[in-house]
Parts: sequence; C-alpha cells; structure tokens
Amino acid sequence: MHPNSYLWKSDKLDKSSVLDHETWNELIDRTIEVQLKPFGSELLMTRLTGQYLPVLISAKNSETKEKAWGALWSYLTSPMTQSKPFTVSNELASQFLEEAVHILESYGY
Repeated sequence: MHPNSYLWKSDKLDKSSVLDHETWNELIDRTIEVQLKPFGSELLMTRLTGQYLPVLISAKNSETKEKAWGALWSYLTSPMTQSKPFTVSNELASQFLEEAVHILESYGY
C-alpha cells in the first residue's frame, strides 16, 4: 500500500474527521503484528486518538509537536507489559510516525 493512499479527491481532508478511527485503522493494522491483535490495535487506537493526536493537533509550536512525536515513538517502542501487549521495532515506529505526519498534513495540521 502506498503511504499516501488515504488521500483521495483533494489534497486536504475535512478536519472534523481527523480523529475518526477509520482514518488511523489502516496504519495501525500495518503496525501491530497479527498475533497481538485485536487488543494491541485497540489499545494503540485509544492512546493515539485520545492522547497523542489531540496534543499534536492543538500544538502551538514545533517544540510541543516534537515532544509529542517523541513520546509516541517511545510508547510504540517500549517493551511489552501486561498493560501494553505490543511493541514495535525502531524502524517500524519511525515509519508509523512518518505516515502519521503525512496523514495530519493531509488534514492541514
């Protein structure tokens, strides 16, 4: 799948749908290993749309955005625990962030 496949018809998408799960499902599905689904995917969706994306969307400066991206990368790559049943490689986490940046840019953020 091409990283920009979530773009269609126009360069900018409706900002009101930026937190919709459909927007992020495909990216999360490519990130979480099959054997760790569905709980790992659901947990990442909850954290992404409930914690990290709201901060990134409302960030007023690049320093705040960098901290949020760094926190998300750390969350993705941190070891599995009983409450976080997944982890991803540094490379996959970097790809996830890169695609997430493109998605947010497509919404005008």
